[in-house]
Amino acid sequence: MSSDLVLHMDEIAITFLWDQWSQLGLSGSTTRDDHWAMDPEALVLLTLRAGPRDARLFDEVLDWLCVNGRWISAKRLRNLAKGNERDERLVDAAISWVGSHETSLQLWKSPTRSEVVAAELEPLADLYVGAPDPSFAAQGLAWPRAKRSKKSQSPDLARPVALALQLRALLGTGARAEVVRYLYLIAPREASVAEIASAAGFGKRNASNTLHDLDAAAAVRRTNAGNGHRYALFANRWDPVLGVGIAEDRPLFVPWTAMLDIVARLADWSVEHRNNQKSDYMLASDARQVVDELRSELDAVGIRIPVGTSVLGEEYLPAFEALTQEIAAALDASVS
Repeated sequence: MSSDLVLHMDEIAITFLWDQWSQLGLSGSTTRDDHWAMDPEALVLLTLRAGPRDARLFDEVLDWLCVNGRWISAKRLRNLAKGNERDERLVDAAISWVGSHETSLQLWKSPTRSEVVAAELEPLADLYVGAPDPSFAAQGLAWPRAKRSKKSQSPDLARPVALALQLRALLGTGARAEVVRYLYLIAPREASVAEIASAAGFGKRNASNTLHDLDAAAAVRRTNAGNGHRYALFANRWDPVLGVGIAEDRPLFVPWTAMLDIVARLADWSVEHRNNQKSDYMLASDARQVVDELRSELDAVGIRIPVGTSVLGEEYLPAFEALTQEIAAALDASVS
């Protein structure tokens, strides 16, 4: 291949995770001061999927959850993982671990899924696991028994990356905070109930009930659209509450659930293909397959999928590299 970039997306993912979590109070350091609003549950899910390749990061995020779990929605985290059996096990293992190590989060202790009965545990990383952690082992996953570092801090809620947590401090961890966050970030654009529910990560009924309440409080503008309604937030009314001076200072919106799913899948792809001996033709075929599988996610983040006769056979590799470069660049897009 002409570049190693596509074979090192796992390293890019780990660096990105350290930078984001360090801005949110995790014990780490970063020079970044991003102006986007991070999605906490999407970030947790990426950490559970890619983070085990850096054991310290993985354990520090578990510690961070113990300190700041009151602002994380276990329900929404499970909603984002729904449909992927391994992700569901990862989420339930992490929720159980946090509930077992932080008394204020005891409601997290018992997962909704049944414990997995496995003859052999699935390793999360290439690590020696002498005594598997019971919370992860209960979900059929092998991870060394983790201990709290107790180094995590509460985040600075005035930072753009922490907007979701700031809203949850004001509105709670349910659908209301997520509906407001999405509409605030896309203002003055309006959106349908289905679009809002999808972005919020809650059911359509929850989103609809929340929008009904916001409409009653004159916090949103409702317009008729066929058989349904579209909503836009009066964002200028929220600016003073959120410490924003003018509209241009509002945090940037990024469709993180799609973007971080792409990052996780490409990180797995890079690890799988880094040391194999496949021909360029076979690598191109595998690259095309993973891109096809990510078609809807790539569309959601506005990244064009390579098509046409110019990307047939081995010629797909340069196009795949360009796509990967675009994703890597997007992860640096808001550094100020």
